[in-house]
This record gives sequence, C-alpha cells and structure tokens, in this order.
Amino acid sequence: MNKKNVIRWTAYILVTLLYFLLIFNRNFYIQPFAEYDSTLQVKLANYIYHGQWLGPYTSINLAKGISYPFFLVLLHAVKLPLWLGLGVFNLLAVSIVVGSLKPLFNKKWMSLLLFGTLLLHPILFDVSQATLYRDSITYGSILLLISWVVGTFNYSVISLSKVGILFYSLIGVIILPFWINLREDAFWMYPFIIVALLVTIVFSVFNNKWKQTLCLIVICVLPVISMYGVNGIIKHNNFIHYGRSVVNDYVSKDFKSAYGALTNIKTNQWVINVPVNSQMRARAYDSVKDFKKLQPFLDGIVPGNTGYFKNFGVAEPSFGNDYQGGWFFWALRRSAYLSGEANTAPKAERYYTKLSKEINKQIKEGKLKGYSKERASLSSKFNIKSIKPSIKFSGLAIKQIVEIRWLNYDVPYVKADQDNAYLKKMADFTKAGFPTSNVKDDRVPIFKSLRWLSAVIELLGGLGVIVYIITVLRKSRDRNNVRSKEELGLVIIFIGIMLEIILRIIMLGYVSATSFISLSNAYLSSLYALIAVESCLGIEFFFKSKKIKTKNKK
Repeated sequence: MNKKNVIRWTAYILVTLLYFLLIFNRNFYIQPFAEYDSTLQVKLANYIYHGQWLGPYTSINLAKGISYPFFLVLLHAVKLPLWLGLGVFNLLAVSIVVGSLKPLFNKKWMSLLLFGTLLLHPILFDVSQATLYRDSITYGSILLLISWVVGTFNYSVISLSKVGILFYSLIGVIILPFWINLREDAFWMYPFIIVALLVTIVFSVFNNKWKQTLCLIVICVLPVISMYGVNGIIKHNNFIHYGRSVVNDYVSKDFKSAYGALTNIKTNQWVINVPVNSQMRARAYDSVKDFKKLQPFLDGIVPGNTGYFKNFGVAEPSFGNDYQGGWFFWALRRSAYLSGEANTAPKAERYYTKLSKEINKQIKEGKLKGYSKERASLSSKFNIKSIKPSIKFSGLAIKQIVEIRWLNYDVPYVKADQDNAYLKKMADFTKAGFPTSNVKDDRVPIFKSLRWLSAVIELLGGLGVIVYIITVLRKSRDRNNVRSKEELGLVIIFIGIMLEIILRIIMLGYVSATSFISLSNAYLSSLYALIAVESCLGIEFFFKSKKIKTKNKK
C-alpha cells in the first residue's frame, strides 16, 4: 500500500472515530405520551419481540409501517444500545452509498469527501435523529435505497463488475421492502427507482449481449419480488392475528375511500388545512346514518372522545378550534374504533367501505351537497387557493435545507415525561439514555462547526454544477468533444436525484399548507441526505468541466 492510500484510509478511520465520539452515549428524547408516534413504535417492537405480532387490534397498530419496530427488535436482540445501533446503521449506509458512486469519481479523494460529508452531516446530531421514532433512520435508509439503484447502474454500465451488480442487488432485496414499510409516504421515491432501472436496462441493451441483458433484468426485478414477498408475509400474519389480509389498513382502499368521500362534501366555510370541517361533518351526520354513529366521539363529550385532537388544529373563523388535516385521520379512526363500528380489522374494512358508498350515494342523489366525482385519497381535496401557500411553504423548505437551519442539538428535558411510568420501559427496551436535568451538551460547538462545513460543501457543489453547465454550453458545437460514460452517468444520476428532491419539496409544501406543518427536520432528513450527495457530485462536475477544457485544448 503506497503512502497516499495509507493517508486516505487513515482519514476514513479518523472520520469514523470522530462520528462515534460525537454520538457516544448520546441522550434521546423519549416521549411516553406520543401514543401515535414514539410510544406506538416501541410498543409494536415489544409485542414483536415477545412473539405477539403487533399486539391487540386498535385503531393504530396496523396504521404505521413496521420497519422501525423491527429495527428496534434487532437491536434489542443483539443487546446494542440505541445510540450505537443507529451509529452502525448510518456508517454502513454511508459506506455502501460511497461504494455505489465510486465509479463516477476520477479522483479517489472524492469518495473520502462524500464519506465525510454524509457521516458528519449536522442533521445526524439534531434532536430529530435522537428520538425513538422512524424518522431517525430515514437518513440512512434513503442512502441505502439510492445506493441499490445507482450501484446497479454504475456497475453494469460504467464500471462493469459482476460482484458489484450482485452486491447492490442484494442491498435492493433488503432495503426496498424495508423502505416501503418505513413510512406511508414512501412512494415518493418510486419515479426515481423505476426510471433509473429502466435506464440501466436500456444502456445494457446497447452495450451487452441479450443473455447478459436478460440476467440484468432478472437482477433488477429481484428487489421487487422481495418487496412483494415481505408484504405477503405481513399480510399473512395480519390475517392470522386480525382476520384481515392487509399490509397497512391506514393506506388501504377502504379507509382512503371513506376519507376521500368525507372531503368531497361541500362547505361554505373553506379552511385550507381543515379538510373535513365542522360544517361538513354536521351535514354528514344529518344525511349519513353510519357517520352519525361517530358524532358522540368526534364532536361530543362522551368519555374517550377525540376532541383533544382539535387542540393540535387551527381556529376556524366561524367554528372555533377544529381538526387539522394531519389529525383528523386519527380522530376518525379512533372514533370508529370507540363506537364499536371498527373495533376489529374486518369490521373496520366493512365500515369504511360502507361509509364511503353511503356518502357517495347521498351526494349523487342530491341529498348531500358534494362533488359527484368519487375520490379515494388521504390528501385534502385540491383547491386553487392552495397553490400560493404551497409555493410559500416549498420555498421555506428549500431555504431551511440549503441554509441547514433550525437545528437543535440539545435533547430537551421534560419534567412531565420523567414522571410517566412508561418512559423507563421504553428506555429499558431500547437501551436509550435520556436527560434527567437541563444540562447542555458539550459537543454542541462541534455540531455547529459541522453545519458551516456542510454549507461550504453545498456552495462548492452548486458552483461546480454552474461551471460545468457553462463549459458544456460553450463547447456544445465542438464535434470532437465526446462525453465519457462516467460523465454521462454522472449527469443522469445527478438529474434523477435532483428531480426527486424537487418532488419531495413540492409534496411537503402542499402537506404543510393543506394538512399540517411538515417542515420539521424529522421529515426533511432524507432531503438533507440527498442534497449532501448532490453537493459532492457537483464538486465532481467541476473536475469534469476542467477535463472538457483540457480535451479541447489538445
């Protein structure tokens, strides 16, 4: 091993050591009152570990992805504390994505820059990544997801390697079902996955023999087969335990149809982030007998009513507090469960199916004011008035990500949480420490320094892309200027990831305007990961532009 390689590998080791020193024995923000978030995830993991699948049926235990609970089960089984488990997971994810992009880099130190940028990104030290919730692993998960797609492309088109293709196909077999069952909105990465695999196959058709292309197609399809296989196992277990063959009954057709039908009711008092306001519910109570059964829970004062969800909502001009979009889902499901109409999985399916049909029928017959076109969706009904606020929130998302703003490194101490008996159970199961007083973290100055370093790398990446575009435009008429496969691959991957970033920002902007504010670092962590990758690719573009100039001089 020559001197340069020794220095480079020493740098890799030092970056890794620094990362683990910064997360060593870190405290976590444990929220024992978060029954729909952290508490639910740990409860599901506890049930799975003790062989009870997802526990007794409730309105929420089939409504969230189960990847994170299984992640917690794995750490609990091997007796790893949560800080170390997350650290190892992120290290593996970063290492694997660096390997997938390696064929695009002309200089070996670019892989080191990408490794350091991703592993020491300031978002990894934000409080959002120190919670007992699934968003703490989306950073590493999305890196593994793009490494599968990018690695398959690079090692079948750019740098031919059977080992590389098989390795990243194996990554796909593991990460695709994991990603799909991590969050209910995981579909936003579908366009990138589908287009990237199609591009890979098209390139293979032109570069390889038909037998090799056929093998590549099979390899590309394996992760998809794995996803359907894992989902099939989940469906089977849910059928055995709850009597319903479904992966997730929150995104099931029956619930989406019921929710969509309710949002189809017309109202005189439109509020942008209240998709089913009190006037709409009142009209539904009068016309739809099956919905009337939920009134005591949604808008009544019976024990266990869901009115407390309105405290998380907004004040309507005419009706006072009401259910914000992001909370009405859960209020509807809980009310249906408490009323007895949906207290088992099969009954829930029948109830929501019947409810949607009844509302749609009443609308078509003119007995209920509404829109005749049926919809099955968990998003608010589109209104042209939503465009301007959505653009505003999308702009805020861009500003927050680019400037790496609003990071909070001190895990909060909440006295009310300390007094909750379930907090210690959550901490024991996950081996996660938590603050017992308001003590500031000594590592915060280092975290802030990393924020500025990441911002500089983003700036250099942006400048690199600009220089490359200008260079390409200036030399576009030069017939002697031939693009290399590496350069073409870099352009394709960069554009693909950038389009996904734009799509995600638009989605979060629309959700923030019409449902609930989703610009927290928890929801943005996956975008931070993608932009960090794009920044390093942008720096590589700068060196590619210098190479173009050198070619033309020759």
